[in-house]
Amino acid sequence: MPNFVALALVCSARDLPPLIPREALFASPERKAPQISPDGQTIAYLRQRKEGGYNLWLRSLTRDADHAISRDAVAFYTWSADGKRILFFKPAGGQTQHLYSIDLGTRLTRDLTPFEGVRARNLITAPKDAGEALIGLDLRDPNVSDMYRIDLETGALKLDTANPGDVLSWNADQRLNIRACSALNPEDASTAIRTRSSASAPWKTIFKAPFEESLETAQEPGGTSIVGFDSSSRSLFVVSAKGTDRSRLLRLDPSTGRIREEVTKTYGADIEILPDPLGAPRFAVLADPDLKHVEAVGYNYQKLEWKVIDPAYRADFDAIAKFHDGIFRILNRDAEDRKWLIEYTSDTAPTAYSVYDRTTKDSTLLFEDRPGLRQYALAPVQPFSLRARDDTKLIAYLTLPNGVEAKKLPLVLYPHPAAWGRDRWQFDPVVQLLANRGYAVLQVNARGSTGYGLKFLNDANGGWGLGAMQNDLTDAVHWVIAHGIADPARIAVLGGQYGGYAALAGLAFTPELYCCGVDMVGASDVGTLLDSLPEEWGPVRTRWIKRVGLDSRGVDFIRRISPLYHVTEMHAPLLIGQGANDPRVKLTHLEHIVGELRKMGGQATLVVYPDEANGLHRPENNLDFFGRAEEFLAKYLGGRSEPFQEVAGSSAQLH
Repeated sequence: MPNFVALALVCSARDLPPLIPREALFASPERKAPQISPDGQTIAYLRQRKEGGYNLWLRSLTRDADHAISRDAVAFYTWSADGKRILFFKPAGGQTQHLYSIDLGTRLTRDLTPFEGVRARNLITAPKDAGEALIGLDLRDPNVSDMYRIDLETGALKLDTANPGDVLSWNADQRLNIRACSALNPEDASTAIRTRSSASAPWKTIFKAPFEESLETAQEPGGTSIVGFDSSSRSLFVVSAKGTDRSRLLRLDPSTGRIREEVTKTYGADIEILPDPLGAPRFAVLADPDLKHVEAVGYNYQKLEWKVIDPAYRADFDAIAKFHDGIFRILNRDAEDRKWLIEYTSDTAPTAYSVYDRTTKDSTLLFEDRPGLRQYALAPVQPFSLRARDDTKLIAYLTLPNGVEAKKLPLVLYPHPAAWGRDRWQFDPVVQLLANRGYAVLQVNARGSTGYGLKFLNDANGGWGLGAMQNDLTDAVHWVIAHGIADPARIAVLGGQYGGYAALAGLAFTPELYCCGVDMVGASDVGTLLDSLPEEWGPVRTRWIKRVGLDSRGVDFIRRISPLYHVTEMHAPLLIGQGANDPRVKLTHLEHIVGELRKMGGQATLVVYPDEANGLHRPENNLDFFGRAEEFLAKYLGGRSEPFQEVAGSSAQLH
């Protein structure tokens, strides 16, 4: 366990650092998401536009010249196998998005999915054949995504594989034939892998995982998740925790599901889920382009760590680790596997990108995403562990303000926004804002957080509000108080989405613990939240119901864990930020909470953003709300604050 008091006493001799402007902390990355071309000569990346969003840019590695290749905002992108095109997604209004291609020779941009109101997703490209791609479209049914084959030269599109209704992800072999899929059973939330030998062959279920052996991921239905086929199509690699507690990498016979090899053992945490250039997370499994052998896997207990499987790659990982501070991951590589594009992440520095040459073992720094952060003193994020009331080990992160002693500090509990997500060791603008203002910041991977195995996940079933998920947060706060770091009279809770629900639940169910709370788009009525899950989620809703615990409990249980029905137990001042168009959180519910608190003589403020839904996505609104939150916390916790000023372009309305 880190010695937090000793760490802060070293800092106490220094003067308090200057206030970091909110705009500097919440500024979007100037450049991000680089990818190296298949020939290893060019870097594509996203660069901020004056109008908002990002353009696609190219940089040659042989000469100093960057130039834009797109005018409109780009969301996610990838290179074609021959390097002649870049395929990218662009928002098309609401929840829809289209797939486009840019011919790098002619600069011609083509909309490959020109259908109004249709969402494109699940793009699959072949590692070597650049002539075609597969894309998921909800053309036939707005709630179901079928797979279509696109001729990238002509733009011709035809149905390739229809979705029977329960398939959430598809996988193609290296010849771009859809050969596998992951499905979620709407009745019991179990997961199945289906395969077929050819496009005309029938589907066959080869592997099943019951709900209790299902690990949550953002891209897959859980349980067992497909990594891909090798080049011979005789092996299918999957990540699964079936029969174990932590996930491992398996090599299956795609025709029978028989486990041919346990490629990795289970480590201290599950195999990590990493972001992907196309927006969907992927497993931290590094392999050669043909998937003939696995090089390394990443797992995240407190920080991302790499387990090198192939000794031939040990020198590469050592050289990459020495080049730059922080944790790293390999974003992509050229066709010859000579040049790798590396991302370095830190808690107190901008994200950095470099090109690593496996032949020379040398690296070249490309750029940092937020270079302006270098001028500010950011606070280190310290991982540590503690024991919950039932002796379960929890991993948490504590960030202490620079320049002050770690004794009786005001504390902000900051629950993560996804109920079945997790906190990570990384730069977080909210954490740094709070620490710079003089608060200790506590992040807790409570029960239900992903990455710590099946038991840790399943122990959270039915744990919202009054169970393990909320109790773990409470126990972590008590731990920090007991160690003399936090002032028990100055504890706040601040969170968004699920973290917002946890903030409301904290004020309702442990009112003696918090002196104030901040909620951003958090559900106050769990029943309304479950009823609002979109139809296109289909069987995923079953998993939500089982995780929340409604499958084995009655409607009374939903009322017991919904803060909306416990307003009279709340006493602390409350600030709420809410999108007016949120389908999951009713504005009338929040108005009721605020009204009741005011009737009881309490302090409550509701800030509504008419142009937002479930989240504050516009930078102007985000900056506006955190300016108000900073002022609110300074009033009740006594920290510093940058004076609040109305943000031009924000739609904020006080209710």
